[in-house]
Amino acid sequence: MNSSATLDADADRTAVVYRTAGELLFRCAGYWEDEQHRKEDWRIHYVVDTDILVSYLDPNSNGRYAELFGENRELPKVLVRMMSDFIIHRLQSGVEANSQELGQLLVISPHDQELHGQFRRVQEDMAEWIRRAESEAKDVLEHVRQGGKSEQQLVELLIKEATALMEVFERSGPFEKAQRFSRISASRLTNVQRYVDPATGFTFPTPPEDLTHPEFHDYVHGFELWRERLAETRGRGKSDWAVSNDAQVLNRLSWINRKIAPQRRRLVLVTGSRNIFVAARQPPRGASDAAPVAGLTSSADGEYQRLYLRHPQAFLGHWQFFETENRSDQENSTELRIFSWLNVLYPNHIDLSVPGAIRRREELAHELEHSTAQEWRRRARELRAIAAQRAGGERPQDYIDSIISEWDRQVRVVAVEKDMFQAVVHSPKTKSAQKLLGILRMRLGDDLMPLLRDLAINADNSRASLLISTVVLSEVTERNNKPSIRGVPALRFDDEYSSIQARCNQLQDDMFNNTLEVDLKNLNSEFGGVDPEQYHALVVYALIYAIRGHWQGTRTLCLSALAVVDGIPPGARANRTGREAAYLLAVAERRVAREASQLDNSRRYLQMAERREHPNWPRDVRFMSEELACDVAALALGRLSRRSKEVTSISVGLVGAMLDRGQRILAQLDQETLGQVRNWVTRQVFSSVLGLALLVELDKPNSTLRWQDELNHVTAIFRKRQLAPDEAAKFRDVYSDVIYWASQAVYDKDGGRRRLAAVPLGKVIPERFPLDQDRVAAYVTVGKRAAAGATRRS
Repeated sequence: MNSSATLDADADRTAVVYRTAGELLFRCAGYWEDEQHRKEDWRIHYVVDTDILVSYLDPNSNGRYAELFGENRELPKVLVRMMSDFIIHRLQSGVEANSQELGQLLVISPHDQELHGQFRRVQEDMAEWIRRAESEAKDVLEHVRQGGKSEQQLVELLIKEATALMEVFERSGPFEKAQRFSRISASRLTNVQRYVDPATGFTFPTPPEDLTHPEFHDYVHGFELWRERLAETRGRGKSDWAVSNDAQVLNRLSWINRKIAPQRRRLVLVTGSRNIFVAARQPPRGASDAAPVAGLTSSADGEYQRLYLRHPQAFLGHWQFFETENRSDQENSTELRIFSWLNVLYPNHIDLSVPGAIRRREELAHELEHSTAQEWRRRARELRAIAAQRAGGERPQDYIDSIISEWDRQVRVVAVEKDMFQAVVHSPKTKSAQKLLGILRMRLGDDLMPLLRDLAINADNSRASLLISTVVLSEVTERNNKPSIRGVPALRFDDEYSSIQARCNQLQDDMFNNTLEVDLKNLNSEFGGVDPEQYHALVVYALIYAIRGHWQGTRTLCLSALAVVDGIPPGARANRTGREAAYLLAVAERRVAREASQLDNSRRYLQMAERREHPNWPRDVRFMSEELACDVAALALGRLSRRSKEVTSISVGLVGAMLDRGQRILAQLDQETLGQVRNWVTRQVFSSVLGLALLVELDKPNSTLRWQDELNHVTAIFRKRQLAPDEAAKFRDVYSDVIYWASQAVYDKDGGRRRLAAVPLGKVIPERFPLDQDRVAAYVTVGKRAAAGATRRS
């Protein structure tokens, strides 16, 4: 390469270094500004995006968040671990400037649900690893029995071909992820709507997600604006679902900040999402406006980022970020070190006399946003000229290289002292493999299953602990969050678990009274005496998720409950059969099904629940009712499917058949001793039978009037149990409310009541029923049509 080409290559490399350092300086400046505001009596509350917690669990997942300087491929992974560990365990949030407390990090919904998706994958991986480990252990033992392989060859076989067995044995891989999350206490990480300031009692306002709230329509409009903006700027592979979730988070962030700014508080989202940062450069007008903060307004371009977003790299500017126990604070003051290091590249932007301040911030922001590659190369040539003066006899590029080497050295030294290289850059597993091989040899003449069962039980307990430790992140326990009850079943427990039955009954009563507040950690200890393996705790958690409408979370917890109960030795199960987990899982699978074919899972788990019933008990009336509901759901999904090119019309005769089944089920309720079960089955039969009749009316008006008396009889039972939305109602359900009003408009023999049913139907917004939107829209259409044509009829 000639000297001219070398100079060009040097200039290009310097340009990359220069721009990267500018981005780091700009990001650190955001955190320094937060610290300055804290000194001015502001409370800065940090909200962590899903990607930050994923990085904490697995630093290999987001190495791009730390690709700064140097060419060492392992350093970004190490730096991601350092950043995520610092954020989770050392970053102060929501506390005064002089406080020694850490405070609480926050999560905003629906990022809590994204986290549950991550945790579900972790637990699924643990189950898969156990299955693979069993097969791998048998293969390795077979090689041991056959002989012919040296000790070293067997160790290499374990390392290379028994990876799952090794990770189960070492508690690494998904088991390590579960273990790392368990280190985050509920006092450190919580949902924003559950936060209570321990000193002042301050709580964050609840966003207006109720139709009756005066700000509801503006709030929904803000969400739509954010969703459109994020959709415009998203990169390849970003799903509509992920865009919608981020839009909800940014909309909540904006709305809450507007409310809390007068109290000198600010919510700041910590995220590495490029899409969020790009969208927030020019946020949608009307969706991001907030009260001024220290002279700033979020409506100006770039100010939304400045106020409410922090990249994880921002906290490299914390004066203790690179601190280790082996060095004094003064000797390792990273605030000065970062300043000094960046001052080499940006001397015109840093004022060393004022730590935490940068000059000409807007100019730097403009350079980073708008400069071309040619302009960066020009600045790089200027920097090299300065470097030439400072370098003395060295080549300018050698001087630049020395700056980068210092960066690598600093990261490496701290990572080694914090033992992070071993955690991230996996060391050879020879010693672990030798130890495992010795254990397997001891089992050579014995059954291998006890060892594998012990490993499996440990894994299942890890999964249960993981789920139990994550429930506090969700909105299922939000303060002041009054859910819209929809399709929550009643559970039945055996006599020796009467305290758990009473707790579930109380949860259902509180659910209908809108007084549900649960301390899940206390609930966990409450059940520990009668069920140390936590099976019942997981089932009750799943029920609480269902009450809040988080059916995906219900599925996850029920699957975990089944894994836990199946891991208990048969002789120690004490009537913990898994029946209730399988039953609730069947309901959850039906609720989340979007196509008729997806109901196969619901039927499979319902059959599992029946198999797990006590052999001498009569068939549970709940199972008959759920079977009916599943059959009706299949017909409804077939009729209303958006994916099918042809509408599958429902036969009128099916109304009579389903009505007959429903009446037989209702007749058995006289023998039912549990009041919650009587109410639930009555509601489910009413919703199934009347809902199906209304869908037939959608295509064939008046075709179901031949069963008018029988349908009204079912409605009368529904009303008698105080389930109907009238003055006597005690147990309201928003979905059955809509069916009640629509069926009243069609089948009531009083024309006046039929016409009046149009009033509540006119207030129904199908979009507020995300899992039932099409069905609710159909019921409203049928009911309004019938009410409009109502005449008095005796």
